[in-house]
Amino acid sequence: MPRGGARPGAGRPKGRLSQDTRKRVAAAANQGITPLEYMLAVLRDEQQEHEERMKAAISAAPYVHPRLNAVNHSGQVNITHEEALLALGSIDDAMSELDADTDENHSGVTH
Repeated sequence: MPRGGARPGAGRPKGRLSQDTRKRVAAAANQGITPLEYMLAVLRDEQQEHEERMKAAISAAPYVHPRLNAVNHSGQVNITHEEALLALGSIDDAMSELDADTDENHSGVTH
């Protein structure tokens, strides 16, 4: 049996708070209002200046809304140069038809 080092399934699960952190969060909640609750109270207080409410919103946002992850393209596009040119030609044709239809619809209208 190997000694030391990382083992599959060992340790705290990813994203879970440590016991110490959970104790501190519980203690803060028991003592009264948490910093997040305070920021949200300032944000919701319409008597506050707009600038103060905006600062509270910016500060509280990371705790209320998750960040969006970047999307990595994992596939490979298999299109030849000729196919790309044909597709672009089709788009150009469609745009020309759209422009022609628009011109026809507005030809009798004066501004």
